[in-house]
Amino acid sequence: MWFSNTILYWVFFYFLISAFVVQECSTVDLVYCSNSANCLPLSYCTTLKLSSELQYCRWGGGESFICCPKIHTFSECGVLASSFEHDMLAAVVGGFSVRTAKSAPWMVAVGEQLNPLQLEWFCGGSLVSKNRVLTAAHCAERRRADIVRVGELDFLSSNDSAFPQDVSVVGVVKHPQYKAPSFYFDIAILKLKNDVTFNDYVKPICLPKSNSKETYEGTIAMVTGWGRVLGGKRRSTLQAVQVTIVNNNNCSELYMRPDVKHFHYPNGIISSQLCAGHSNGGRDACQGDSGGPLVIVESGIHILIGIISSGAGCGSKTFPGVYTRVSSFLEWIRANL
Repeated sequence: MWFSNTILYWVFFYFLISAFVVQECSTVDLVYCSNSANCLPLSYCTTLKLSSELQYCRWGGGESFICCPKIHTFSECGVLASSFEHDMLAAVVGGFSVRTAKSAPWMVAVGEQLNPLQLEWFCGGSLVSKNRVLTAAHCAERRRADIVRVGELDFLSSNDSAFPQDVSVVGVVKHPQYKAPSFYFDIAILKLKNDVTFNDYVKPICLPKSNSKETYEGTIAMVTGWGRVLGGKRRSTLQAVQVTIVNNNNCSELYMRPDVKHFHYPNGIISSQLCAGHSNGGRDACQGDSGGPLVIVESGIHILIGIISSGAGCGSKTFPGVYTRVSSFLEWIRANL
């Protein structure tokens, strides 16, 4: 009997200590974490600096959990307000106006202040933390990114399902290997002057897993933006469309054709890019959508796999749209968060 009680005592003591370790530990920047806050699987920690010292807080499901710096938590990113999940799915088939900003709360509009009275929104972006936005490098190369707006739906309405917030841009970091007019390494990070306020209309998007080697070929993805639609007109209301990821090699062959190659794709489509479109054409991003998100859904979590970059026309049956592959730049993104 004494032996049994002793065993039970040590089992209880072990779990008590384990629970404490799971619930509280600190990173090198003294950020405390817990299982319900920042104790995340290592592969999902997109905010860890390369120079950070790993602090383990749990082990489960065959993967280590670490204290992930609190820019956003796994539970906060990529999750829609539950009652609005179907609004997004109903809206995107064929390309339609999104019904509420809650359907794409990570969507960002990037604007230039032309003069004190004139503001022009010219590109899209994706919110990845309270004060960082991912966009295309060519957006920041061709225009001046002065301001971003999050939580928007219809630019011409103040009575829509939206909760817009405007924040000034104080810094732009373009990938060092981006060289116009090529569209290779077409990625940039916008640093915001102030933090945005998270709510159902404004949330960050999740980045891919750190160890992701997924090509996503054949996967259905979502594109959103305020760019031109077929017919050449821009809409004031956020648009969304479903596209399918296509094989990189097949896409590269198309973009290596002499009539489209030129200076934009001298080596065709490379591994840090991906292509998406529709076999019948008519579904694509277009001018004004650049920098915006290409998103997939895994287990209810929305993940940013691509940044709208370029293409040959809009909605072409022959040429899919070209996107920057986010998983190829995770280390660079983390180093600049």
